[in-house]
Amino acid sequence: MDKKKVNLRILSKQFTESLEPKGEAFEKKLKLDDSIEIFTEGMMDFGKDYTHINYEESEATGLSGVRTEITFKDGVLNVEHHGENSDEQLDLHLETGIVHLTRYVLPMATLDVEVYAHSVKGTLDKQGYGVIMADYNIKFDEMINRRNKLEIEVLPS
Repeated sequence: MDKKKVNLRILSKQFTESLEPKGEAFEKKLKLDDSIEIFTEGMMDFGKDYTHINYEESEATGLSGVRTEITFKDGVLNVEHHGENSDEQLDLHLETGIVHLTRYVLPMATLDVEVYAHSVKGTLDKQGYGVIMADYNIKFDEMINRRNKLEIEVLPS
């Protein structure tokens, strides 16, 4: 295990999916609804088959006081939140081709959440630097269904 400081670039894009006519069939189109990119510092430890990253969220993300943990192992990405307001955050388990069901507890309501990962992959070198990418759908209580693309770039500090 090797632990070190790293710089992170995290890009999250959210899309609305629609079906548009294409000849006698339909084509799925994505329309960008929202995009956020943050740059932050974190701590990484990694081994032969895993990468674990911790960083503090900032006021810019609306999650001040929350620590985020990212674990990438065997093609599976987990994103968990801990600390203040962490009970209002959605933790993600992303594994290609797998539907993950969870509950999102808010002060005023509890929502059933379905997360389906289209793809999860990482191109990390022997020092743990590189990119982790995930393409997934998230559906809240049959009301909201959004396509998301997440890119986490791990850079030397």
